[in-house]
Amino acid sequence: MLNKYRLTLGDDRERVSSYAQIRTFESDCDRSQAQIRTAASTWILAGVGGLFVAFSEHRPEELSSELLATGVCFLAILGIAVLWTVDHRVYQKLLHAAFAYGLAVEAQNPDLPQVRTVMNLHSDNIGPALSLYYFGPIVVFVLLSLIFSAIDDTNFAYMLTVFNFEILGGCFAASREWAPLAEVMSSFSGLIQTETERARMVARVREAEPHRKADEGGT
Repeated sequence: MLNKYRLTLGDDRERVSSYAQIRTFESDCDRSQAQIRTAASTWILAGVGGLFVAFSEHRPEELSSELLATGVCFLAILGIAVLWTVDHRVYQKLLHAAFAYGLAVEAQNPDLPQVRTVMNLHSDNIGPALSLYYFGPIVVFVLLSLIFSAIDDTNFAYMLTVFNFEILGGCFAASREWAPLAEVMSSFSGLIQTETERARMVARVREAEPHRKADEGGT
């Protein structure tokens, strides 16, 4: 938890340098999350491909297609859940921390570019929408495993399906505990919290607009 303190920066060179360093850290988190989501997409496609193999002539003869498909669903769900956890429990938290700090710097230094302020005004809370990227495929694979296990009608298939539902429930419960950006902002001082209220952010962006136009007109 961050201490409640007033952000202070020195001269203009220090302010600009510190401001740029925040964006560098954000870029590192963005790059890591993009790699994780690429891996999740690959894992989803691998799961779909595994289902085709389960019902093809290349499957092991000692296993039924439905049982093999249930196992494929289990592996797909497990892999997506792990990637989802790393994405949101690690890198999304780090990104929120950096973004919140940058937002607080902009709030206390209105002459700096209000990039995060504008982003925060127009993005709202996109965390739930990002979670659908992982949650949607997990739900699909869980439902498919339920259908396949009902057709196969063996204890092992039912056991895998139970595990799939447990993973789904665990992911849903964990996702509801992830701290939104607003909660991170509550760690800052009362001044920062006031300056990052929606009305103040809108006013600050409008105040910065004439200065930007004036600078463009002078060049």
